[in-house]
Amino acid sequence: MTSPAQRQIAWNTADVHDGTLTVRLTGSASKGWEQHFKSVLGRLMRPTEGWHEIRLAKRSIKVSGVRAGSEGDLCHLLESVGLQANADLQPNGNGSEPQETVQDPGEALDERMTKTFRSFAPEPEPVE
Repeated sequence: MTSPAQRQIAWNTADVHDGTLTVRLTGSASKGWEQHFKSVLGRLMRPTEGWHEIRLAKRSIKVSGVRAGSEGDLCHLLESVGLQANADLQPNGNGSEPQETVQDPGEALDERMTKTFRSFAPEPEPVE
């Protein structure tokens, strides 16, 4: 039995109107996903001048007060929170309840940034 598609941010639906970003979510939200998303967001969110409030609805995310130049940082934050929420609520593979890992938010962010920086490396030349 396959599990439903994980919750993803559909960036191709992004729309900014009067400084408010609205972007749709795809996939099925597992039980507790929205609450977990909000919890992870609360741990990773830092004061910023790039935007004001982030609100999660059942099928979208709305961010008010978005300022030009903050797009990359906001995208990174929202993707990080979504990935962490999805990862934390994955079944542990033995048929039992989803496991909720408790990981230091700074450590998780460091790991994601490490992977991002490593992705900038050129592909290795094929060995013949």
